[in-house]
Formats: sequence, C-alpha cells, structure tokens
Amino acid sequence: MVRDLTGARSNSTVTIKDKNGTVLLTHEEQNALWTEHFKEVLNQIEPLITFAFDTLSIPKDLPVNMADITEEETDRAIKAVENNKAAGLDEISAELLKHQTWRP
Repeated sequence: MVRDLTGARSNSTVTIKDKNGTVLLTHEEQNALWTEHFKEVLNQIEPLITFAFDTLSIPKDLPVNMADITEEETDRAIKAVENNKAAGLDEISAELLKHQTWRP
C-alpha cells in the first residue's frame, strides 16, 4: 500500500558478476558462483609453519597495583570520560560527575 501511494520501487536484485565480468542472471549461476567462491576461500592448504603455543612463558605474577584508589586517579578518570554518552548502570552521566563540586 505504501509503495502504491509513494510510487517508491525497490530493486531487490543485486547484480552478480563472475570472474570474467559476465553478469549472472539465473539463481543457479549465482549459487554456483557463491559455492565456488566459498570453496576457494574456506578450503585452504594447511600452513607449513604454525606458532608453538606450548613454548609461550606465562608470568606467575602480573604487575598489578592493588593499593587504594587515590583522589588523583579518580580525578583523571572522571576528566577522561566523554560527554554526551549514555549513563552506565549507575545512571550517573559523565556531565554530572564532571560538574560535581563536593567530595564525600
């Protein structure tokens, strides 16, 4: 009904061409092309050299600062938050945090 009133027509067919640039008109030709394409893309030979994950050394302790969060760190984090973004789960916007003048 909307199409009849607006006169809008959509072209739902997409031109698909083979490797030589010939337009494929039938669904059978197009499906055959897609089959050939995915066989070429997905059926690759096994690589000769692979990464040896078993030689990877994993550190026992990571350098993580477990001290209390400082006011300076909090101020830097608040300044880094972008304005005009949706509030998080706490529903506090960045603008509200940035304009806060009191400290508990």
